Amino acid sequence: MRNLEIINSEIASLEAQLETAKSALYVVEDNHKNLIKETWIAQLGTILEEGDILENDYNDGVRIYRLQLRTDRAGKEYTYRQEIYSISRSGYSMKEGMPFQISTYSTTVDNDFEFDRLITVGKVAAFVKENKTNLVETFRLGSPWNSAEQKEVYKLGNELSALNREKSDLERQAIFNKLETEGIEFTPNKYDRFPDLDVRWDWSVRSIFKIKVIKKTASGKSADLEITTRNKTWEGDFVDNTTTVDKVRMDKVESLLSYYRESIVA
Repeated sequence: MRNLEIINSEIASLEAQLETAKSALYVVEDNHKNLIKETWIAQLGTILEEGDILENDYNDGVRIYRLQLRTDRAGKEYTYRQEIYSISRSGYSMKEGMPFQISTYSTTVDNDFEFDRLITVGKVAAFVKENKTNLVETFRLGSPWNSAEQKEVYKLGNELSALNREKSDLERQAIFNKLETEGIEFTPNKYDRFPDLDVRWDWSVRSIFKIKVIKKTASGKSADLEITTRNKTWEGDFVDNTTTVDKVRMDKVESLLSYYRESIVA
């Protein structure tokens, strides 16, 4: 079995490689988003009004905004950036049917801005419907989802997860070895409280400073424990008390060690 020092070194190396791979993937993603934006600008050039704002969407698409003149309750006029619609397409799959989704809001306001907005939405919907096949092929270019950079991030992520699982298993085994030899000690939380353990359905041992397995049953499902509790007096001093509890289920002890893992004294 490998030791933690070697695994930690490998984890650090993989983490550095993963950050480099993610940086490369971010470049591919940014380039793809820019391609999407520029392509939509080119495709919708005759439909959008001058001054319309087109931005990248989070989901392989774009959002289009238009400046709207509004008047507040005090009568003061101001310019408001209003989204008129968004176009999105999933980058993970290409299902049959309409590959693009146009999202917009509904309203009962009867002003020219809203009429113009609905006219624009209709024109864009007609354009997408008529040109959806060509648009799909256009947006395949530079897609990050099947890129070498994405595959590298996925591969390194899996390798890192496997190493972290191996590290966790080794740390867990070390804790249980220590539990059955010298015992496990805990540090208190910020309120000077130590862990509690339900040793029976009707009995909880509170403020556990140290716990040690004295003897296990043949099946290993239960064990006799030596438990040292530590309590704070009114004067601010700590008082320890050691007791033995027999036939405590080991799954309860495992839950205690797992929950309070960060409090275990190395």
